[in-house]
Amino acid sequence: MGVRPGRAGTQRWRGSLKAWRGRFLTTTSTGIARRQITPTAWSPTDIFWGTQMNYIARRSWAPARSPVLMRTATVIAMWESMAEALGYPNRRVGFEQILRLARSPEGWANEGRPEFGAFKFVHTNPAFSSTGLAATVAEYGFATGKRDLQVTDVKSERARAKVRAIERSIVHYGDTTVHIAKQLAKHGRAYASAVVLGEATLLRFNRTRARRGERLVAIYPKEGTFFREHPFIVLDAPWVAPDQKRAARDLGRYLADKITPQLAAKHDYRPAQPQAELPVKRWRELGDDVSLQTERLEMPKPPVLDAIQRAWRADRKPANVLIVLDTSGSMGNGHRLQSAKQGLEVFLDQIAPRIGSAS
Repeated sequence: MGVRPGRAGTQRWRGSLKAWRGRFLTTTSTGIARRQITPTAWSPTDIFWGTQMNYIARRSWAPARSPVLMRTATVIAMWESMAEALGYPNRRVGFEQILRLARSPEGWANEGRPEFGAFKFVHTNPAFSSTGLAATVAEYGFATGKRDLQVTDVKSERARAKVRAIERSIVHYGDTTVHIAKQLAKHGRAYASAVVLGEATLLRFNRTRARRGERLVAIYPKEGTFFREHPFIVLDAPWVAPDQKRAARDLGRYLADKITPQLAAKHDYRPAQPQAELPVKRWRELGDDVSLQTERLEMPKPPVLDAIQRAWRADRKPANVLIVLDTSGSMGNGHRLQSAKQGLEVFLDQIAPRIGSAS
């Protein structure tokens, strides 16, 4: 039995659509830059989102320095048997080897393990995810042979063609590593051979799978490791009142003091202090041998990251999408059909230019 929404219900529906539309159109950094989101403080998964927001806004709303609450490294997570087939832990494995395998039609047969089937590479959406953006930056490093990427490198058709080929080999995308971890737990090796994850996600995954099958191991790419520093950013923006700013700074200092090295490590994060000791033995038992860590890589400057995100949207693996819209009489109640059309307009606005239609 259908329920006819009253005036208040219709207003809530429209409000929900507006909120959903804003989330769909923007990342947090873009939303703040466009004043669609107006927080006092912000704790993204990496410092570079603050500099990226400044770049988009053409303002310095995020300060150059903010308290760091904790850190984590971005690793290539692989099922242990598959990692061992590539020489882990005695042989350094890197993005170059992973990306060549991902592009190869022969897959694991190239490594003498045809029983593993196709090599399935997975990373998250670089528009939303720090690990996804790090993976895409690594792809451009592989395509150009450079660490210090420039906008001209990203716009090079030769580099774009190589990255495009890699992206067409991606078997799954997801907005977050939490979603990918759930799929790994559900489908195992059938879902992915290698996934770009944060250390904390890998450690939690293995802890929950104890004695329930194969574990993942953390590979620190031989080319270098991207480290994510989780900051507490107090915005110096027009909508932030002085008393709000003072209160937020107090909260940031409190959190920085409260999240001790012991507390960070308890929750599978590295402490904010790089020199602090790590629970090496405990993490090694959970598949993360930090002694295999490689040198630190730096993320490119904001204009380069912006160019990479734009190029990825155009070059990512396409998908077949079937849209079904209910046009029955009940959709006339409470402006349901009109609201559904508005939602579709938002969705279609986000589809990349490579689109066809069928009737």
